[in-house]
Amino acid sequence: MANKGLTIKQERYAQNLFAGMSQREAYKDAYSTKNMSDKSIDEEACRLANDLKITTRVAELTEELKQKNMLTVQKVVDELSHIAFDDIKNYLDYRTEKTVVGNDELGNPITDYETIIDLKDSRTIDTRNIKSVSLGKNGFKFEQYCKDNALVQLGKHLGMFTENVKLSGGLNNVNENHNYDESQMQAIRDSATPEQLAVMDAGDAMYIEVEASMKQK
Repeated sequence: MANKGLTIKQERYAQNLFAGMSQREAYKDAYSTKNMSDKSIDEEACRLANDLKITTRVAELTEELKQKNMLTVQKVVDELSHIAFDDIKNYLDYRTEKTVVGNDELGNPITDYETIIDLKDSRTIDTRNIKSVSLGKNGFKFEQYCKDNALVQLGKHLGMFTENVKLSGGLNNVNENHNYDESQMQAIRDSATPEQLAVMDAGDAMYIEVEASMKQK
């Protein structure tokens, strides 16, 4: 369907320019040029390319693509954030209770402290971060997607990390050189939420020293 204000052929020409065609190619695809010389085609194509309606339409198409890309990037960032700052308490509750573990020779109960784990019903929680589940002789197990990897990917997207590789002694001898900027790490902590700080303090974010180095100012 042609954009409002453009003919079908003008819309096709604008779409062709947006797709990366040259002015001549875009014009020949949109219009009948059987009896036109290349010189005439180029002149008409150039004139049309500078028409306000065409330039406006190409700009609109460019902005539409930009918005689609931004939405895609934001969705990826949101999913990575969900993984990176997930909490095991979203899936289970655990506590230590004094329970009866047996009986002595006289039949009196023997008590001890045991860890009690209560799994939450999958129908009531968000399970998108659970990679796999299994039920075996040792009980129920589930595996979450890697938080460290999600944090690394987020850091790279935000431009926080860069991987520096030094090559010496030929291609067969590769040494990784990682630098860690504590001032930038502190800046991250200052802007983090309490939940994110809890994750980092627990040691889950200390992969930074191994996986990547902070960019130098």
